[in-house]
Amino acid sequence: MLKNDRLSDAELLGAYYAREEDAVARTDEQYGNLIEGICRSVLSDGRDVEECRSETLFLLWNSIPPAHPENLKAYICRTARNCALDRRRTDDRQKRCANAVCLDAEDELSDLFDGGDLPEERLLTGELTAIIEAFLDGLSSKCRKMFVWRFWFGLSAGEVAARCGVSERAVRMQIAHAKEKLRKRLKKEGYLE
Repeated sequence: MLKNDRLSDAELLGAYYAREEDAVARTDEQYGNLIEGICRSVLSDGRDVEECRSETLFLLWNSIPPAHPENLKAYICRTARNCALDRRRTDDRQKRCANAVCLDAEDELSDLFDGGDLPEERLLTGELTAIIEAFLDGLSSKCRKMFVWRFWFGLSAGEVAARCGVSERAVRMQIAHAKEKLRKRLKKEGYLE
């Protein structure tokens, strides 16, 4: 296969399962810019972004297999985001990141879950992911964008407001309403007491 031929996600996963050494390089070719963009949305230092991109590729190599992601792109995005958040937590936040918007967003959402921690292992099972996807599908397009920008990409309420052309107060109200709907849904599904 030529180096510039784009592999389908199934073919790329097959390369991981077969432990083909070029799987990582092919992933970087196809998804490197996406990984970098996600890392850049969390990290402000260019060196950290590049290191996180490399670490994400390393984590993918070490996790596939045993992991068998149904959606490779989503798995890559989640791995990159978690890698960037981990780096941000462990780095000296005062020196490297003047604002802790992403961590604040995660803290703001963590109160929905037992113990205040986001249950990453439960997200991997797919059940909680399906519930959250259904919840997001039930939101209006504008509210869904606000919610995702705030909690997935870690934008501040002010940044979300600027993107949506509304006031910061309106964003906070929409997000509070959406969080309450999610809380009720998670209680109904047995994830919260």
